[in-house]
Formats: sequence, structure tokens, C-alpha cells
Amino acid sequence: MQKKRVMSHFVVAAGSLIFTALLVSCVTMVPVNLSDRHRGMVASPAGGERIIDRVWIQTPNPVARHPQDTPPQEHRLGAPRNVPEDRVHQGHPDAQLLDGLASRAQAMYPNEAITIRNASRTFQLAGTEPRTEVLSGGVTRTIHYNRFNVWVFADIVTTEPAPQPISTISNIPMDGQTAADIFRQAVFHLERDRSVHIDVAQEGLRRIMGRYTFPLSPNQIITAQLEVIVLDGSAQVRFHDVTLQRSQQARSEPIFLQSIADRAHAELTNFTNTMISAIAVR
Repeated sequence: MQKKRVMSHFVVAAGSLIFTALLVSCVTMVPVNLSDRHRGMVASPAGGERIIDRVWIQTPNPVARHPQDTPPQEHRLGAPRNVPEDRVHQGHPDAQLLDGLASRAQAMYPNEAITIRNASRTFQLAGTEPRTEVLSGGVTRTIHYNRFNVWVFADIVTTEPAPQPISTISNIPMDGQTAADIFRQAVFHLERDRSVHIDVAQEGLRRIMGRYTFPLSPNQIITAQLEVIVLDGSAQVRFHDVTLQRSQQARSEPIFLQSIADRAHAELTNFTNTMISAIAVR
């Protein structure tokens, strides 16, 4: 009797496994592609588009690879995928990532007409994780799998033309003052401004040269080459070679949006007007 009970349990269990396997094998997988809107996000720039920045998002699930396996390779998002038929309505699995990149890019440039291109997935080695494997005879060993953080990124592009280089020249009439007086007043004013670094101040040449650095935002730092030329009864203030840094450690580059150029030009004008007022009252 006990033997029959065991056999009946075995038959039921085996039947359940077969039934589950049949269900799995009966799931219809169908291909799903990106929508037209999302396909544009993985395409290369075209039609006068130029890259101005890059947006990054770290995904929550790292991946692990056996140390003898090939590391995961960077690739474009949006490759055709097969999904269960009842999930086709959810769209391509990468669509949500693309929407996240597009939203993050727009948040970076809220007042600009931008979009994203070249959306891709990349992998960053982030250490190892131990895993225990059971070998024949019950012997175990520990394998240190390589763990990779997964990032998605995209280039931010615009069709807006690059702005023209900024240069300004302001003539300051200062009737009745000598070049020596104007020079001393200008140096005194500039030395008190911590945003100004004076490279050359030679009264004999009647010329002051230096740099004016100021932030437009935490990731937009402007540096302009400053030159002040003094004469009897007048002075001239010039700005040229105006560049941008995206952080304190970043390299200098040309200003890449007209809106940034307009704000930088306004600040240089304000600086010049403040300097004129300071010198004129002395």
C-alpha cells in the first residue's frame, strides 16, 4: 500500500512537470520593434544636427560574467526582440530606457530644441562577486565572477547653428584724466575683483591683460580674455577668446548654444559698465 502511494505521488509530480513544460512550449513568442519615434533616438545624427552633449543613466541591475567569458560589449539600444504575445502591447523592452534618456536630456536643456541620437548600452567593470560551484563528487569551488554596472547613454543634438565667437570693444571717454591716472584706477578696480586674474599690467605700455572667469550655471563656466588699453582722456575695454568649461576640471571649448552666448555677452557688458562706473567716480 505504501509503495502504491509513493508511485501515485510520483505520477502526479511527473504529470505536473510535463504539463508545465507543455505550457511553456505553447507560449507564442513574437518579434517586437521600436516605434518610429524611438528608432530616431538610436539613429545617427543627420540633416544638420550637431552633437552638443551626452546624457547618461545607470540601470539598476548589474550583470555578471564568468572570468573566462567574453565581457559584455557596448551596443546600440533597440535591436529586434522576441517577447511573449501577451506582452506585445507593452512595446519594445528598450523603449522605457529611451524615454528616460530623452526626459533627462530635456531636463538638462529645458529651453532648447534638442533630441537624442546614438542611444546605446555600455558596461563598466565594478569588481567581482564570489559564486560557489558544485563539482562532481560534491566538491565545491569558489569562482569570482566579474560584475559590470550597466549604463545607457545618448548624444544630445540640436539643429541650431553654432553661435559666432564673442568679442566686444567698449570705448570709455574720461575727459581730463591722464593715462597714468586711468591705469592706476583700472588696476585698483580689477585687483579687487576675485573673478579677474591679471596677467600683465604695465603702465609704460598703457595696457592691462588678464582673464575674467564667471559661472553662468554650475556646469557652464565662462572665461574671457580681457584687455584694457588706456590713453590720455580715454580707455578701451576689450573681451575676446570667450570659452566655456562644463566643470572646473573640464577642458575649455567654444560656446555651443546661442542662448549661452547671449547670457555670456550680457554678463561681459555688465562687467564693462560696472568697471566704467568705478573708474569714472575716482
